[in-house]
Amino acid sequence: MKLDTEEEILKIIKEYKSDYISGESLSKRYKITRTAIWKHVHSLIEQGYDIETHPHLGYKFISSPDILLPAEIKEGLNTDYFAKEMYCFNEISSTNDFALQLTEKGVKEGTLVISEKQNKGKGRLGRNWISPPYLGLWFSVILKPSINPHHSSKITFLAGLSVVNAIKDVTGLDTELKWPNDVLCNNKKLCGILTEIKAELDIVNYLVIGIGINVNFTRADFPHE
Repeated sequence: MKLDTEEEILKIIKEYKSDYISGESLSKRYKITRTAIWKHVHSLIEQGYDIETHPHLGYKFISSPDILLPAEIKEGLNTDYFAKEMYCFNEISSTNDFALQLTEKGVKEGTLVISEKQNKGKGRLGRNWISPPYLGLWFSVILKPSINPHHSSKITFLAGLSVVNAIKDVTGLDTELKWPNDVLCNNKKLCGILTEIKAELDIVNYLVIGIGINVNFTRADFPHE
């Protein structure tokens, strides 16, 4: 079955909260066998979801894993086209590099590439961007704005403002935008943004916005000089 069926099953199990939902009712709902339901649920368990299974009662949701999974990301989104198409990785060289490859395949605007770890994360001017697993959010978004390339730098600015607003909404922290591509908290760099563009004289073919947000970093997590 398609992945979206699995995500729908997860959504229904979550909605039951502390109650069990039977495999039979899920089977009737999705018009697939109870064995197929069982396989989907065990696939979710293998991904890290804590779901109780009972031979007579069915399935009960306990908790979600603290890792980046498409179903968890989509659950918190209310967007028209951002992240409707999503590529999630445990490890990748660079989300921007992969997104640039996708642009050559004609993917939809708003496509998201996100990874727990980048081996070759990059910042402006060819600098390395340290992006170990479980310490930050490393992702890239593909945009196809109908603007003159001369105005493309404004997209970086808007992305930075979006990060500032999102951090405020989620954590309550006040941050500030340092031109052209940094977000600071208490005068310390919290986020960097790298915009890569392919354009012609008067039209933008696409933009890839790479965003790295340090979430769980401590001083000890940075490599020593």
